[in-house]
Amino acid sequence: MLTAFLLAACGSIPVTSAGTANPSSATLSAPSYEQVLNAMRSAHSVHERKQAGSVIADIRAEASGAVAGIFTIAGGGSLQFFATEATFEAVGDAAFVANCGCSVKPTPGVCQVFSSAITAAVGLTPSDLAGFTPAGQAQGLAAAAPAMTIQTTATVNGVLTHVFTGSGRELDVPTEGPLLPIRLTRPGVYETVFSEWNTATPTKPTSCV
Repeated sequence: MLTAFLLAACGSIPVTSAGTANPSSATLSAPSYEQVLNAMRSAHSVHERKQAGSVIADIRAEASGAVAGIFTIAGGGSLQFFATEATFEAVGDAAFVANCGCSVKPTPGVCQVFSSAITAAVGLTPSDLAGFTPAGQAQGLAAAAPAMTIQTTATVNGVLTHVFTGSGRELDVPTEGPLLPIRLTRPGVYETVFSEWNTATPTKPTSCV
């Protein structure tokens, strides 16, 4: 996907997490991993902020497949985009245009419509976009970490969570309310914060409207 494409060009840096562990262990009433995945699959939208290496992706996605957000590369500018299965519109700032290895340089600040052939050439296909949706997030997580179990509880961003671990990952799920995670980390590789579920609405960059 485009994030991976950008990361390949920009390298990686360690990412640290800031949960405060509590000694209490899982109880019989604690949710199962499958229940969490099902809650993710059932959500109609999600807003995530992921840092991986030198790239930060701030993305909103709906179950319908509409995805919008901005990729910001440390020292390399930013790219705003809006996409569906049929369209991909994007606008890069001056720094992004100057640093991108584009065969045809776009105009900074001007929205462009990219064909499916071009987006596929840089590693962004409809299936890649689907990975940002709630169901896509659940599918990707289940594939990367088939079995996660609760190891403890931790306070993450002021919220008491069950801490699921497995396959080198940590998934933090609130102990109260909907079983929708607030953070997924793979220490030293990436950190994803889910700030909103069922409220995020993808919108086009103003220059694309």
